[in-house]
Amino acid sequence: MRIVVCSGNDQHRKQILTYLDAFHQGIVSFKTQEYQCGIDLLEDLKKGIRCDVVFLDVDFIEKDVAKKIRALDTDVLLIFTANLHDQISCAFEVQAFHYLLEPINFHSFSNTLNRAFQRYYEKRKVFKVEWKHQVRSILLNKIIYIECFNRHILLRTTNDLLESSQSFHEIVEKLIPAGFIRVHQSFLVNLSHMEGINQNEILCTDGITVPISIRRKKEVLEQFRVHLQKLSI
Repeated sequence: MRIVVCSGNDQHRKQILTYLDAFHQGIVSFKTQEYQCGIDLLEDLKKGIRCDVVFLDVDFIEKDVAKKIRALDTDVLLIFTANLHDQISCAFEVQAFHYLLEPINFHSFSNTLNRAFQRYYEKRKVFKVEWKHQVRSILLNKIIYIECFNRHILLRTTNDLLESSQSFHEIVEKLIPAGFIRVHQSFLVNLSHMEGINQNEILCTDGITVPISIRRKKEVLEQFRVHLQKLSI
């Protein structure tokens, strides 16, 4: 795991790096990289250098750097740091993971980083799909929904439609604890791909819609609210 600290303020960079050293304690393995200039970070990203978490001091970084980072990498976890709330709207625009107001204390920093680690590892969890004596590994965060139709299982991912010989009951038991929710007798949806709920449908990424049953709607709404609350800054 690679964590980047980007700030034109030497004192701010030193504080975040000191917090990272204190947080490390041999528990989690990660490497750190610091940048005084957002343009330098962008140049490295364009060269293909990957980073997983970026602490971005938006008070001392060039304008639109966050948007350009997000355009280059849709998965990187952006954590904004700033003296004022003025940059919160920009944080929403680039889907920032969190927003830390300065002065930053170690407690709020470590809580945020712990959540970032959880998100990092969740993105790397896989699900085994079995079909016709073959086994395939699929990243959980790529699965949008799973449908059971006449005991036939279909998995809709972000770039494919797969079949499975596993039982729907088995899949439900495995995936509900992993962030999926049963929205209909025949549909299991990944909460991370839900974008909204209307009268009788779940709105998912890529313009996909999934039916929602009246009986399950109240529970789905509540779990969706809780999920959004966890992601909100």
